[in-house]
Parts: sequence; C-alpha cells; structure tokens
Amino acid sequence: MIHLITSFYNTPFIERNNELVMTLIKNIRSKYIEKIHLFIESDFSEIFVKKLVKEMNKEEKLKIIKVDTQPLYSDFFEYANKLHNKVCMISNSDIRIFSIRNVKLIQNLNRDIIYALTRHEADLSDRRIKDYGFSHDCFIFRSPLDKLDLNKLKVKQNVWGSESLILQEFKKKTI
Repeated sequence: MIHLITSFYNTPFIERNNELVMTLIKNIRSKYIEKIHLFIESDFSEIFVKKLVKEMNKEEKLKIIKVDTQPLYSDFFEYANKLHNKVCMISNSDIRIFSIRNVKLIQNLNRDIIYALTRHEADLSDRRIKDYGFSHDCFIFRSPLDKLDLNKLKVKQNVWGSESLILQEFKKKTI
C-alpha cells in the first residue's frame, strides 16, 4: 500500500540507535507498508540492515539506496517521482506507521493532495498536533508530483524550518 522513503544511520548514542532500529523493524512488519526505500550512507549501516532483514526473512520488503552524504528532501522527492502511481511517504527515520484510520482514503489518494503529517510524542501527548506549523515528520502523496521545483527542496530533514520550505513548495496543491 505505502512506499516508505526514509533513511537509516548510526549515531554515537546507543539509545537513539536502538530507537532507529526498533522503528525500522516495526515498519518492516507493518501491514500498511508495501516497500521501504532506505537511503543509507555508511557501509556499516548497510551491512547491519541487510543482516536484519535477512534474519526477519523480509528482504523483498526493502530496497537500499546507497548515498555518499545525508540525503536532502530533494533526493527523496526525486526518488519518489520515479515510483510511478505509488502512494509514497517521505518520513523521518524515527517515525513508524502502526495504524491508518482510513485505508481507502490512502488507497484512493490523487496527485493533487498531499498529507503533511505531524506526530505524537513518545508519551502519546499531542503537543505537535495542536501547533500545526511546528513539525511535519511525514509527507504522503501519490507519485509523481507534477511541477515540483527540486532546487527549492535542497534541505536536510530535522533542520528547523525545513518542513516549512516543503509546505511552501506545495502551496499549489491541497495539503
């Protein structure tokens, strides 16, 4: 159903690494995710992820895209546009899909609508939801997105204001 486009990386923080690994495992197991397109920078991360999906017997659910540096939003959207007529979700690495309230809405998504999703905090509070302009950790849309200026999307995820730039580029669509 959904083609998840995200990245995987290692940090010097064990707790954060564990969070990213658990998120990846849960997304691999998610019945809502058809395929994960995973941008990976390091050889170590690539070897780790390949071993993980092999142990889970889920190699078919993962496509690794090897990159030299941290991918930009423009890289994710350019890649998504090659997945013709697929429902794509560009997401931060620590976001997992555990339920979808309206599956038909996602399945019937047309190319004039983009969902900019916020998230719950780890304690399931809704601070981000109440402050719409503050954080959007996922973008769901049907590919390809027409008339997308990738030059305006050359920003990293998790950088203050980057999601606002993405929303600005989408102003011609229904968000």
